[in-house]
Amino acid sequence: MMLKSLGRKTTAWLTVMLLVLGCLLTTAYAEGSEVSLPSEADSQAADSTENELFNDGQMNLDVVFVLDASGSMTKSDPNKVALDAYRLFVDLLDDTCGIGYVVFTHELLEAGDIVDISDKEALEATKKKMAAVKYDYAGYTDIALGLTKAKDMLTDPAVKEDHRKKVIILLTDGNTALPEEGARSLEKSNNEMDATLMALYDYQIPVYAIGLNYNGRMKKEELDRIATETNGSRFETTTSEELVEIFSNIFGRIYQLSGEQKEIVDGNVTITVADNSVFTVSIIIRSAFTLQELNPVLTNAAGQNVPLTNNSDVVVSSTGSYVMIKIFYPDEGKWNLHLDKVNNDNCVVTQMDYYSVFLEQTVATPYPVGKTMTIETKIKNKDGVLQDKRLLTSITMNARIVDENGKQTTKLMRSDVTGVYHCEWTPEAVGKYTITTIAETPKFKKTGKTEKVEIMTEEAYEAYLKEADLEESEGYKDSGNAWFTVTVIVIILVVVGALTFAITVLVRNARKPKALSGEADQPIEVAPNPAAQQQLKPAKAEDMKPATPPKLVDYEIVEHDALETLIKKGPEDAFNTSADDYQSDAALEALIRKGPDNVFAVGKDKLPEEMDDDEYEDDDEYGTEDEGSLDEEYADDDDDDDGDDSNNPLAGLNIRKN
Repeated sequence: MMLKSLGRKTTAWLTVMLLVLGCLLTTAYAEGSEVSLPSEADSQAADSTENELFNDGQMNLDVVFVLDASGSMTKSDPNKVALDAYRLFVDLLDDTCGIGYVVFTHELLEAGDIVDISDKEALEATKKKMAAVKYDYAGYTDIALGLTKAKDMLTDPAVKEDHRKKVIILLTDGNTALPEEGARSLEKSNNEMDATLMALYDYQIPVYAIGLNYNGRMKKEELDRIATETNGSRFETTTSEELVEIFSNIFGRIYQLSGEQKEIVDGNVTITVADNSVFTVSIIIRSAFTLQELNPVLTNAAGQNVPLTNNSDVVVSSTGSYVMIKIFYPDEGKWNLHLDKVNNDNCVVTQMDYYSVFLEQTVATPYPVGKTMTIETKIKNKDGVLQDKRLLTSITMNARIVDENGKQTTKLMRSDVTGVYHCEWTPEAVGKYTITTIAETPKFKKTGKTEKVEIMTEEAYEAYLKEADLEESEGYKDSGNAWFTVTVIVIILVVVGALTFAITVLVRNARKPKALSGEADQPIEVAPNPAAQQQLKPAKAEDMKPATPPKLVDYEIVEHDALETLIKKGPEDAFNTSADDYQSDAALEALIRKGPDNVFAVGKDKLPEEMDDDEYEDDDEYGTEDEGSLDEEYADDDDDDDGDDSNNPLAGLNIRKN
């Protein structure tokens, strides 16, 4: 029974596996035969770095600081706060970023190659060089010179291929002014500025221009042009003390974050971590007090003090202008920061949370005019699709669609139960469009990668599909897709049928009793298992009818021990008492005869009753009162045959269990 059950299970599993394999083959072939329409966005992805910043939720930024070191900077920034602001910006970044710098007057003074922040040794060397920068009293200002060098650094093939977003931060206190007898004329500088701004626009490298207008004489037009033509921003301040805040705002604009100014109550500041998608919390403290005087004490959401030194989860940096505490992957809840000697009048504390989430949108291109397109967007973090319900409910998702003329359409996107946002858009005119999805919360704003979509007329779209289909058919497309499917199914059915038949035959053969060969195997004596013997049921008399023995020659008596060994069969060599499970009568008779093939036998000429009674009279092993013995079964059969024992080869034998 066990073999039969095993055979059925094996057959079932093989059938299922073969059917699944066939389905996979059919599906794979069908997918290979479909037309794969390349999108314009995909074809340009390798050459574009647009929105690469948001491709995995990390910061992924290459930034070059362009610093004006002309003589006027000695008056506009006497305390070199610009260098402190530079360090603050670097400290806000993570290990996925790179930094470089350019220092210029009317000449190029110094340029530091872009180094990875993860390379701590190179980073410290760069910080030391920047800290050692000195303003040149005799220097003039050539902004084009500094921007061109920064552009060359960011478009270098080795840097360009790192797929990080590129940014330039320009800090100057005036407009371009050159010496009369210098090597460069004003016209040449202006021409270079035109070419550089065009290249920065093409490479999608924004410039964040900061003007230090300490004397009110700075002309804003040049900085406005630089920021506008590169899709950047312009900032203006009359005091360098505001540079720390401006650099913080630039960081927030790049990553579309909103800094939150915190209230100080008795020196305590509550830092709220809204959810587990927060990658870093940066606490920026702008005060006249030093780090030692502030003596910050940080307590986590569980009420435990967090060490600020020798802690890989917290980084503390400070200069004469600011102190920053940066917490990586903070636990959700309310934290507390205690500061000595401060209040809301002499200290400003800003919390800035960076969310490690990004948008992954799906659009179709090209697409026919007048038909409805579905735009889908997923919000992801390092663990996959975002599942934080509280954060998802606070997000407003929109799809921004812009045509060639700049006309903008905004579609509100709604999420389903899986957290996927979607909306529908029906293009009304042919042309080229851009689609960008934007997620906004009170804490941050995330922008997905801008996709370019071409809208065609229905005729042009059908022609495109036809052309694409022909190109595919010349490659791997097979027009006999249906015949392939039928062939696979037929092969599967034939294989399953053959395996089923083979397994059925094997199971049946395994259940048949084995016939003895010409030479009997030597029996193996194994001690009987009492537990197995107790479970065996006595055989019924009607199942033990002996068959008529064939005519045999050379009969002889077999010793009882040898005969018992021959007729045993079952678990642990238990005695054979069940005709349903063990030897039939005919098979048993064949075992105890000996004919031409030297099979053991008992014949008429020497029946057991002719043996000496004394030979076994003291043999307790073969007593006559064990229940379920073979002579009891045959005694019943003898009664049915009116006592005629002449044809019963077992008559008179004393055969019982051991």
